Formats: sequence, C-alpha cells, structure tokens
Amino acid sequence: KNAKLRPYPMCPFCKESWEMVAFVPLSWSVAIAHRERDRATSSTSQLLSQREWDAVFSRPLEYDDRIQVYFADLHLLQKFIHLRSLYCLLCHPAHEPIASYKKVFYFHSVSKLLAHLRYEHNNSYACDLCLDNASLFVDEQRLFLHDKKLLIDHQRYGSPLHGQYGETAPHPFCSLCHQNFYNREALFEHCEDTHCACHLCKNGGILEYYANAKILHEHHRTLHHLCEHPQCLAKLQPVVFDDPVLLHSHQYQVHGWKKPVHSVRTAFTYGDDYGDHGHGRNSGTMNFSTMFSQTEINYMSASRYGNQPQQSQHQNASQSASQREQSLSEEQIARNRQHQLHKTMEQIKQRWFPNAYRREQEQKKLKHRAVALGLRHIPDAVSEEKRSVAQTKVKGEIVRVLRTDMTFRQFQRISQQYNHDLIQCRVFFYKFKALFKPLCSEQVWTDIFIQMLALL
Repeated sequence: KNAKLRPYPMCPFCKESWEMVAFVPLSWSVAIAHRERDRATSSTSQLLSQREWDAVFSRPLEYDDRIQVYFADLHLLQKFIHLRSLYCLLCHPAHEPIASYKKVFYFHSVSKLLAHLRYEHNNSYACDLCLDNASLFVDEQRLFLHDKKLLIDHQRYGSPLHGQYGETAPHPFCSLCHQNFYNREALFEHCEDTHCACHLCKNGGILEYYANAKILHEHHRTLHHLCEHPQCLAKLQPVVFDDPVLLHSHQYQVHGWKKPVHSVRTAFTYGDDYGDHGHGRNSGTMNFSTMFSQTEINYMSASRYGNQPQQSQHQNASQSASQREQSLSEEQIARNRQHQLHKTMEQIKQRWFPNAYRREQEQKKLKHRAVALGLRHIPDAVSEEKRSVAQTKVKGEIVRVLRTDMTFRQFQRISQQYNHDLIQCRVFFYKFKALFKPLCSEQVWTDIFIQMLALL
C-alpha cells in the first residue's frame, strides 16, 4: 500500500515508502497467492495483492516500533533486534547459532562494549569510530585481539580488504585536539565548529585552522596587515587586510593615524617554507590544504554551507563577465571556474611558496618522464611447450592477489564470459580492472593482464 505522503517506513528491498511493511515466510506468500488464484482466476493482480495482504494481517503479528515493521513470529523479530544491537562477538560469535536471545547481554552504549572487551577479554579492542558511524552491523565490525597497536594502525593507516571485512579508510587526526574522526567530513565539521581560521587565507584557497584566537592574531600580525589600534584589537572579529594600502587608509580614516605600514608577506607559508617560525603540529596550527586537495575542501564546504560560490578577492568582477558566463553552458562555466582556480593556486604557490612550487614542478617532470619511459607492450605469444608452465605461473599469481575463493570465482566467471564471446574486450578489461585494482597496485594487475594477453 504505497503512501507517497509518508516517507517512512521504507521497505529495505525496493526502497519505497509504504504504509505498512511486513516480513513473512515465502511459504505464506506462495500458499496465499495460489489459494486466491484458485478462487478467482479472473481477478486482477491488484485485487490478488490486496487479498494476499488481508490474509497476512488476518493473523496476529509481532511489531517493531523502532523500524515500524511487522514480523511473522517473535523469533524473527528478536533476530532483527539482535542484528542492530550492541553485543560482544567474543561471547556470542556470529557463526554460532543462538538458541535463546534472552541469554545475550546487550550493551546500551559503545563505551560499555569497549570496556567489556578490554577488561573481560584480555585487552581486546574495537574501533569506536566505526561502531558509531559505519553503516555496518556489529558482526561486520573488526576486532583487534590482545594488541592495541592493531587498533592504532587501523585508525592511522586504515585496514585493507581481508576475508569478510571490507576496506576501511584511515580516520583523519586533528592535531589541535589530538583525536581521530571517522572521515574527512567529520573532521571538517569539527574544525569549523571548534577551531578558528583565517578568512583571508580561506578566500585565497588556503585553509588552516588555529587552536585559539591568540595564535590567529599572531598569524594576522605576521603574515597579513593587522590594525593594532586598541579599539580594533578589542573587537571579536579582528580588523585585518591583505593590502598595506587598505590598512593605511583604514588607520587614517577611522583612527586618524598616519603611521607607516610595513610591507610583509600576505599569505601563510606552505610546507617547510616556514623555516623556523614554529608552525607545525605542536604550534597550535593545522593545515588542511596539505591534508586534502582543493577539490575535496570545496566539496566539504559545499556540503556544509550549500552549493554557493565562496567569496574571494575576485568577488567584484565586472557585469560584462557575468553576462558572458550566462551565455555559456553549466559545464563550460564549471570548467572555466576550475581552470581559473588552478591558475590562481599556481600563481599563489609560485609567488609565496617558491621552494614547494619548485619541488612540485620537479616531481611532475619526473612523473611524466617515468610514464614516457614506462610504456608497456604486449610480449610475443608463448610457445606451446612453455604455455602450461606460463599458465600455472599466471594462475598462481592471480590466486595470490585475489586471496579469497569468492573473488577467484568472480574472475573465472568474467573470463568464461569473454571466452564464449558473451562480453566485449572493453567490458572484460573494465571488469578485470574493477576486480583487481582494490587488491593490488597498478603495476601488479597490469603485469597479470599483459601475461594473460600473451597466452591468448
């Protein structure tokens, strides 16, 4: 019974909103459908569905008020509640059947579950960030037995694909609060709510956070042009400029000062260009621009503040430029803005961060040279006497990379489809790449692919 005006509850299979959702055994549905079709073969499918639904609700059902779903019996309801609850996997392993759910001890918070693992199971651990944020059941979470270093490595470097556990990205670290967060969006939300940032650097495409207002004022005083008048220093928002001419004009018009303004650098430094200024992990600053790309920062900012263009030093562009943009398509406008953003960042790096810019250009040249020198070619076909040995070697390498029987069967399936001309070469390559890329480096899976081509 579809209810478009009520978005909840939602069926977990068809993802549509319904007035009522019920989980019943398949035998119920088949038996009821056959009985109704025997009674009225000329009835429409809609009437049959209605009769089937009425037959299901003609008997008592169990109801879960949290997810607003009906269940055929109490055992099925308890199984669903067990899936989404917090319990100890060492006391109740997932592969062992549970005779009575009343004997399972459920925890009301993640902290109590972690304390139980630590004190009752000889310093075993689970990731509290994954338990609180990941869209996984408890039996899908990783356990780190008797070694806290495994948990620290998981949070710092992430965890690879292993057995039933999927790949987990590293949990980013806030060096100002000395704690990890589940993902980059959570870290960005925390920094925006807790720490302060320089609006001038932020408008220029450089994002850095400061532990307190004192460090931010020192940043303004050192790298920008801060008004040192007591009235301006007492304000909650400091009066700071990127141009010494603007500061001189402000001091003369507002305060009547005619003090000379010194020309200083008007952007924060990049990488180790700071020298000995003391900015780093222990100096109360955290540079987001060195942790994430500009595209990622723009995406996080748009997710928090909406998809509105950020104010920048070019916000007073001429009306004719905006009229030219209106005549372009949205894709062209986005491409032009992205090109302009990259151009601006290159100019900022070249002017203010010459050492880092020079290193970046050298790395690009080395990368292009490596690509040019590393062009691959398909080797000659393998002779018949060496084919069996080569096939055994390639198969062993494939089994080593794929690791599990499930992924190896998936590889066999796409290979058989290609051998029987059920899929094209292009489709086989994309499926091959999608299967191997998460499990090994590009060098490894390309070598395997080229060896397979040599055996054709």
